[in-house]
Amino acid sequence: MHKLLIVNNIPGPYRTFMFQKLHEVGKDYGVDVTVFFQAKGERRRSWKAEDFDMPFPHMYSKSLCRKKEKEFFSYFSLNLDLLREIRKHKYTWVVLAPYMCVGNWLLSVAPMKAKRILWSEGNVQKAVHMGFWSKLLKSTLCKKYAYWATPGIKAIEYLDTIRPGQSAKATQLYLPNIVDSSAFRDHVAELRTRREEIRQELGLVPGTPALFAIGRLVELKGFDQLIRAMAKLERPARLYLAGDGPQEEQLRSLIAELSLEDRVVLLGEQTPEQVQQWLAAADWFVHPARRDCSPLVTVEAANAGVPMILSTQTGNTPEAVEEGVNGFTFDVDDLDSLVGALNEALSLPQDRVDEMGQESLRIAEEKFDPDTVVHDFFKTLLHDKTPNTAPSSPK
Repeated sequence: MHKLLIVNNIPGPYRTFMFQKLHEVGKDYGVDVTVFFQAKGERRRSWKAEDFDMPFPHMYSKSLCRKKEKEFFSYFSLNLDLLREIRKHKYTWVVLAPYMCVGNWLLSVAPMKAKRILWSEGNVQKAVHMGFWSKLLKSTLCKKYAYWATPGIKAIEYLDTIRPGQSAKATQLYLPNIVDSSAFRDHVAELRTRREEIRQELGLVPGTPALFAIGRLVELKGFDQLIRAMAKLERPARLYLAGDGPQEEQLRSLIAELSLEDRVVLLGEQTPEQVQQWLAAADWFVHPARRDCSPLVTVEAANAGVPMILSTQTGNTPEAVEEGVNGFTFDVDDLDSLVGALNEALSLPQDRVDEMGQESLRIAEEKFDPDTVVHDFFKTLLHDKTPNTAPSSPK
């Protein structure tokens, strides 16, 4: 029996299903999967570990660097008990985000028999902000990994920026964020049979295209730029923005400044059930992130069969959008690019919008189907004979 240990910073609702699926499917391949959480939460996160079920083997670190903050993840966390866990139970592989904290740096170089799998969701936008010493450290750690687990091409490009040429040496494991697609897709499809009723319940304006966006209200999500774009549209539309966060008052002030009270609605935090209602009712899903590594909500929108308008800075845009087929892309730093994408989407007849929604469903099945993703992960892992460390670069 092989053993796979996944090291994650904290429990979160966006990865619970992935871990559960890896645990369940792993049994079919003779792989026992365990998740090691380095803390129970983060100060900036509103959820707690107790808020949701985790039906898979998991454990919590007992050796954070500061006792009084043992409930919260810290960049300076050491997690010394993790190395003891790896050695004691003789894991075959360890999935690790090496740049997450100081403890993970140490695990990247510590002697161990387990093969290391580098888990990264970074993208090239993130690499732009790296200083010399940060890049040097990351490059040094990167070469210690023979396997890369990433959500797509942007993450591979990011790692290649850190360590040029390393992607050709590492075994690539595709591991995007996933949802229970059959349940999610089927439920939204059922809701869509009552679409007009739901639109009326939600207060949508008849005959006016509904744009839906969701996320934490912070600068990196780019919602301020999306609101500015709403003021420049050539066609009528209304934006419904779900989520809360520190930028809320700033966004409200911007809406008032641009006199967009009748075109932009801040919904506040929504339950998963409410989000599914909005996805069933909306004409378009918009994600204007300045930097967002692998947002789960784009996967949800694809499974909901909603055409999408995504920034090129969003990490999983290459996997989620085929330009002009199921949506459009834009550069969020270029307001005209964003306005142009919105205007192009809003100019389409409804039957074309519906066709693009069906294309989103196809892409979700091809790129984010949980069974395919997880089975392919284990097939690649078990059939590969890569040594524990990547081969040295030729001199």
